[in-house]
Amino acid sequence: MPSNRLWRAVLVLSLVTAAAAALVSVAGASGLQSSASSALPETNIIDPLSRRGEESPANRSESQQHGKSKKHNGVATPVVTPTPFDAVSNAVPGQSFEGLSMWDQRTLNGFYLEPPDQGMCASTNASVGAGGRVVEAVNDVFAAYNTAGTTLKEQTLNQFFGYPDVLAGGPELTDPSCYYDEETGAWFVVVLTLELDPDTGNFTGENHLDINVSNPANHDPSTTTWKRYTIDTTDNGNHGSPNHGCGLDPNPRAGESMPDACIGDYPHIGADRYGFYITTNEYPFFTDGFNSAQIYALSKHKLAANASSVPWVQFANTKLATEKRGPTGFTIWPAVVPGQAYDNDNGGTEFFLSSDAAEEAGNSTGSSDTIGLWAITNSSSLDTAHPDLNLSSRALSSEPYGVPPLSDQPSSGTQDPSQNWPLGQCLNIDACFQTFLSAPGETEDPYKPEVIGQLDSNDSRMQQVYYANGKVWGALDTRMSVGGKEQAGIAWFVVKPSMIGQGGGGKVGPQSAVVNQGYIGAVNANVTYPALAVTTAGQGAMAFSLVGPANYPSAADVKFGNSGPVGTIHMTAPGLGLQDGFSEYKYYSPFAPGPNGEAPPPRPRWGDYGAADEDNGTIWIASEEIHNNCNLSTWAATTGHCGPQADRSPVPGFGQPEARRLLGNWNTHIARITP
Repeated sequence: MPSNRLWRAVLVLSLVTAAAAALVSVAGASGLQSSASSALPETNIIDPLSRRGEESPANRSESQQHGKSKKHNGVATPVVTPTPFDAVSNAVPGQSFEGLSMWDQRTLNGFYLEPPDQGMCASTNASVGAGGRVVEAVNDVFAAYNTAGTTLKEQTLNQFFGYPDVLAGGPELTDPSCYYDEETGAWFVVVLTLELDPDTGNFTGENHLDINVSNPANHDPSTTTWKRYTIDTTDNGNHGSPNHGCGLDPNPRAGESMPDACIGDYPHIGADRYGFYITTNEYPFFTDGFNSAQIYALSKHKLAANASSVPWVQFANTKLATEKRGPTGFTIWPAVVPGQAYDNDNGGTEFFLSSDAAEEAGNSTGSSDTIGLWAITNSSSLDTAHPDLNLSSRALSSEPYGVPPLSDQPSSGTQDPSQNWPLGQCLNIDACFQTFLSAPGETEDPYKPEVIGQLDSNDSRMQQVYYANGKVWGALDTRMSVGGKEQAGIAWFVVKPSMIGQGGGGKVGPQSAVVNQGYIGAVNANVTYPALAVTTAGQGAMAFSLVGPANYPSAADVKFGNSGPVGTIHMTAPGLGLQDGFSEYKYYSPFAPGPNGEAPPPRPRWGDYGAADEDNGTIWIASEEIHNNCNLSTWAATTGHCGPQADRSPVPGFGQPEARRLLGNWNTHIARITP
């Protein structure tokens, strides 16, 4: 039976015909392809990453089970007073719109992928185009909009980065992020690129960070050309990368040319006046383990100028100073700033935040009451031929937090006939399954009955970080008790750095401290995947998803001041239906069945992150949601498309987007908030 379920993988391989694109050097340029010309035929293809189970890189985290096997004996679960919420949006009228969705991903790329991993950045400066521009990058589509949400450009991430599409022999791209730099006017988009063997479609092990930077002669992201820079993250000596001794794949597959590869997972970006920073979490690609977070520092000015040569500095084996419970660096998220409010002390300073409740950090309890403050000083040296940077860190006492449980949505764990979850319902009906979903030779879902699933709530890794008003702001997902019920919520932090030492040798000092902190929790609802941005005055907004037994997955937000959340949680875009994607169901689980044929657990995916971006005193926010509700008969009659999504603008070359596709229905929302 497992071989039948892997029919979807075989179908992928049969469509891979062209050779994989060659790597470019760090100074290489990409030639962009035009947007896809037509939708690909109706085939149930799932992306290579989602088909991997116990083997990296599909796990993405050693904490992926989200508390199911954790003792949580490190610190007590925080008991939280709920923040009230209502269904009223506080977005700027006319600047709150639906973004990319599973329809875009499947229609342009030809395969299904969860979750979206939403990168977003924006500017209303006149230089970027009349009225401003918003850039969104998800797995695996790029789009540029005007500020009213009209789609100006849309293409696959592979095309945007100058590669053949996955089903035409190109690599798989994942974990997109974007950044608009106020000083230089440049747009930056970063992805992790995973090379695939052209003959088998298997991962080779080779992987690299790709950085697309807009042309300095044209700051409109919908019309500019882009230059691609590449950093090898295989870290086995490939292309001059260091050799970090990642474990060998015990059972290498055909086409796997680098069984000792590391992988630079979960890249995220930040910037100060001089530097552009990317951090990754380094795992062995094909076996268990974790090395540490990696930090890459490059000259922002050279990138923005599209220089032919841009050196970088890599910090490996990161350790959080003064931390005993979980000292290994994990998700060290770099800060961005509002406008040009950089810290120019100590030759230019970039700050980072991290957490340490996850197994990757070396913490076996799944909980913590410390976070990490990190700093790179002397970043001005990145503009020289020989950068001389200093990295320091310190563990800071904080409020308690821990890996959260999965999030219930309405009727989770049941087969509630009053709800619409057509993919799951079809899996439970043999005739429907045979018509739309079965692999050759299958007559039923071997693991039925399927039930309405839960949503992934992230682990406890740090999310988006901002430096403003002399402080570093961040937030993460945590378990909490609200009204006597343990659920997923958000812990937020405001850190005041205190640097010691002279000039470029400055480092994080012992007087650095968390000066404000708190929680966001809701009665009978989970809030997850926070993204916080603030103005130079410390006023801002936090985006997140909200879902619970009485709330479909929604995009939500709360305003922030220097003392924390202000007012109520607002429903930026109330959810309209259940999450009904393939990762919710046992039939599509990447995990193997039990030794006696027991059904494997599903691996629900949501997030993996949202975004928030300060723009001329306002905050743009982006979150995942479900913006459709389609019954089984309509889903079957339309082969899963469920009709047009009327409240989105047409996509150039494709026309009006539709509500969903056969195996998935995620949506994203983008809005502008006035703090």
